[in-house]
Amino acid sequence: MKKDRDFLIEVARKYYLDGKSQAEIAGEYEISRPTVANILKSCRELGIVEIRIESSSSSLVSALSRQIQAELELDQVVVVPSEGSAQINLANTGKAAGELLLTLLEDGMKIGISWGTSLYQVVSNLSRKSYMNIEVIQMVGGLGADNMNFDGFQLAQGLSKKLNGTYRTIQAPICVQSRELKEMLENEHRISEVLHKMNSIDVALVGISSDIPESSSLVREGFISAGEQEEILQAGAVGHICGYHYDLKGDFLDISANQRVVGITKGELKEIPRVIGVASGAQKGKAILGAARGGIIKSIVTDEAAALTVLSELKR
Repeated sequence: MKKDRDFLIEVARKYYLDGKSQAEIAGEYEISRPTVANILKSCRELGIVEIRIESSSSSLVSALSRQIQAELELDQVVVVPSEGSAQINLANTGKAAGELLLTLLEDGMKIGISWGTSLYQVVSNLSRKSYMNIEVIQMVGGLGADNMNFDGFQLAQGLSKKLNGTYRTIQAPICVQSRELKEMLENEHRISEVLHKMNSIDVALVGISSDIPESSSLVREGFISAGEQEEILQAGAVGHICGYHYDLKGDFLDISANQRVVGITKGELKEIPRVIGVASGAQKGKAILGAARGGIIKSIVTDEAAALTVLSELKR
């Protein structure tokens, strides 16, 4: 009925154009907040609201997005132009990833998050939105990095504040010296509680790291020695996500380092319905391609330089 559709349009305008929160709209119409969330969902399903991320007016980045999405069968591909320094491109990539995340969120969701400079930019540039019962879960242990802003603990805390949610963290290193120590830590009550939440994550944000030694955060922070990193490269590694190394086909490697990660399992990671990979820079191209081929990520937000490298590798 036209009257019903007019009401949907009215609610959509208040939320998307006037910037009112779901709670404010619920109070105005004396309806529940979940009802408002369902109305907004209906608006998207009926085509009343069409959410589109404008990554650039450039025809090049638009073409790159379409081609990568088609070639790799990803849910979403967002490419931002490489138009400044590496830091500017990283910040723009993070901002675009945050915009994509907000289009996917609903009340009651569980969000997984890993670590890294890309995700720091996501959280830093994310617009504040108020949701009900959002929970942010640190997916792997911490790096103990010099700049704690990039660590999973701080990122989970920061993201939950932006979304009016709660957060759960893993009080352990990301990678330990032996499988025995990993198992002992994962059986500790507080860590075990968090790990049991991994199979209920609805959407995840993951940084994509290259396995080039000078670019690897695991090497930089001392979790993997230069010698072991060389062995990992010889095994065919191109990148790691949540501490797990994989090859250009996206297969996780049968190596010691992958057996010592404290956090989400490889199987749980691949079962998350929506995994957004965030990475920029040409050096990340192979790591992005492997992650997409293996189904480790379902969406990618990246920059023009990395996208061009991905397409170059696809043609080999």
